[in-house]
Formats: sequence, C-alpha cells, structure tokens
Amino acid sequence: VKVESRLGEGTTFHVLFPRLDMEPELPHARPVLPMLKGTGEILFVDDEKSLVAYSKEILEYLGYGVEAQTSSKDALDLFLADPDRFNLVITDQTMPDMTGFDLAGRIHKVRPDMPIVLCTGFSSPGTEEMAAAHGIRLFIKKPLGPRRLAEIVNQILSSPENKEDANGRRIDH
Repeated sequence: VKVESRLGEGTTFHVLFPRLDMEPELPHARPVLPMLKGTGEILFVDDEKSLVAYSKEILEYLGYGVEAQTSSKDALDLFLADPDRFNLVITDQTMPDMTGFDLAGRIHKVRPDMPIVLCTGFSSPGTEEMAAAHGIRLFIKKPLGPRRLAEIVNQILSSPENKEDANGRRIDH
C-alpha cells in the first residue's frame, strides 16, 4: 500500500495486488448448450405484447416461421384463412374474447391433427385434465424461458406424427 498526502489537496492510496496468471475457476459453472433449432410454421397467440415479441424473436432465431398474434380472434381468422399453413399452435389460456381452450376447439374442428400447446400463468385443479380433454398436446406453466421453449417446440415437431404437414410435405428438423 502506498500513500501520498499533500496538505490542502488530499490523500491518495495505491493498493497493489500480485498478478495472478491463472484463469479464475467459476463455481457451479454449467456448459452452455446450443438450443435446438428446427423448421416449421408456428402460430403463437398471447395477449401480452412483450411476450409475443420476445417469443417470436426466439422462435425465428431457432429457424421457425412465426405468425404472432395478440388476439385469439385474429389468430383464429388467420388460421381459418389457410389451415394447412401451420405445423404448431402455441396459445395462452386466459385472453379476452376467446380462451385458449375455445381457440383449440375451433382449430381442431378444422384440423383435428393440429398440435396445440397451451401456456398459462394461472392453474387450478383439473386444468391439465381439461387441456387433455380439449385435445391440447402439451400444457405448460409460464414463465417459459428460451431453452424450454426450444425444447418443447422441437419435441412436438419432431414427434413421429408431425413429420409431415397437412399437405403431406416433409418437415425436416
């Protein structure tokens, strides 16, 4: 430690540490694993604009085409205009105008094979059973991080029943 002091100007302390030539060891550091990428068209529906923008960005980064909607009614209109366009629907449950269950029911009237993932921040007893009764492929609780979102989409779109889209076109992941 060096100290310099001048009357009327102040004092300066210099603290010198020995140089360390080794890499610091980070406790509990986990390796960064690449996120699973894929292809396919996804309809993403949630009434939270920031969540829609965030999820769209992640899914597009992973290689998916994404149509993001903040209105379940607009999402249904978009789906009905071209039902064969999408390979997966990810929807929130609690939204104005139409719940995720209602949206899933209307989509399944047109495309019974459409995989639908229902996301919710609220869960009550029996919600998962209701989701299964509505043909929901997967029921998940929010919040959903990027890695988990990538895993879920990859898991569903790479399952054997989703190897082709509604027009019989091959989907490669």
